[in-house]
Amino acid sequence: MSVRFLLGTSNFSLSRNLLLAAPKIFTFRSGISTLAMSSRPNFRGGRRGGPNSGGGRRGGSGRGRGGGRGGGEQRWWDPVWRAERLRQQAAEMEVLDENEWWGKMEQMKNGAEQEMVIKRNFSRNNQQTLSDMAYQLGLHFHAYNKGKALVVSKVPLPDYRADLDERHGSTQKEIKMSTETADRVGSLLRSSESQGEVSVNVASGSGQGSKQTSASVNSSKPVSQLEPDTVKEKEKLSRQLKERQEQMKVSNSLKAMQLFREKLPAFKMKSEFLRAVSENQVLVVSGETGCGKTTQLPQFILEDEISRLHGADCNIICTQPRRISAVSVAARISSERGENLGETVGYQIRLESKRSAQTRLLFCTTGVLLRQLVQDPMLTGVSHLLVDEIHERGMNEDFLLIILCDLLPRRPDLRLILMSATINADLFSKYFGNCPTIHIPV
Repeated sequence: MSVRFLLGTSNFSLSRNLLLAAPKIFTFRSGISTLAMSSRPNFRGGRRGGPNSGGGRRGGSGRGRGGGRGGGEQRWWDPVWRAERLRQQAAEMEVLDENEWWGKMEQMKNGAEQEMVIKRNFSRNNQQTLSDMAYQLGLHFHAYNKGKALVVSKVPLPDYRADLDERHGSTQKEIKMSTETADRVGSLLRSSESQGEVSVNVASGSGQGSKQTSASVNSSKPVSQLEPDTVKEKEKLSRQLKERQEQMKVSNSLKAMQLFREKLPAFKMKSEFLRAVSENQVLVVSGETGCGKTTQLPQFILEDEISRLHGADCNIICTQPRRISAVSVAARISSERGENLGETVGYQIRLESKRSAQTRLLFCTTGVLLRQLVQDPMLTGVSHLLVDEIHERGMNEDFLLIILCDLLPRRPDLRLILMSATINADLFSKYFGNCPTIHIPV
């Protein structure tokens, strides 16, 4: 303060100018340091915590991992504990023998093996050394699971592999089943191997997300591959499906539901619709929203096939453009039939499936069906295919129609029903050789 009074006004203005110019000088210096640090390969902008840094930064203000307030076993904020932990980690690292691994990589390159998985506790510098060695030999290298699994391959490697993720990913699951179910699965596997087909994968319902599926059989294969093989078993299953359907129709709990269904505009077109399906391979159905085409038309086909003792050979797939539509429509039809979801009617969407060996009507998204076509281009065992909401003209829907147009000549027994909410269905009819159309009036 004494200096300010002695300097006077001129000196005070000079010091003020220096103070105003100081931020520019500091900004210039910080810019130089940022440019210098950004040239480093592993540089990340911003601070990594500090004594007064906010939440979300590492170790900042006791809010980082294991930071302050005694929360957690890790105490990276403690210099003594931190030094001891770093010393332990350094002692746990294995020593890399470059000559040994160079010889192993050369042997793999000249041999028949496609890749080599290294599960050793090497440091980051040693991992980088292995990466450089693989690059010099013309191989690909990638570290997975935080460096716990190192892969050297002859082909490019993906960023993530579930088989090397110890915590989240795995390609094998342990399941428990009864003796009867195990015998049934064994017979199905033996029959598929004899026919030269891919084995059916039986797994438990997915536990990811907030919902857990309770399907007894969860498979990416068509329902037809879950059907019995012998004629007697098929006839027995068809009779069981018919008896169950007749019992549910006479039950008091479904009489009110049946009266509601009969009031829908689609119910008046039931006979005409079933006759058109049996006489034509492709049929276009149009109707305004609320006419009941989405919930009733698949049911008409299912009920007709079961009543004619064709339930064992019936396999209906109905596609929906959205996941929520596939799940909600399947749940609605199950309630109308007085069944639990996953019995005769089920659904399959990405990462979630609810179906069983008795499922004869399956709702799925268009993307799921496209993936199924990759595995089974002929849609083996599928008797009826309904494509709903084709008027939306999404990329998946248009691509699906292109594939189906090529598939129909090779599958004359397959019935394709296209459903649209618009009256103008001539475009789709012309694309499929001027196939007949049916309009459901409201």
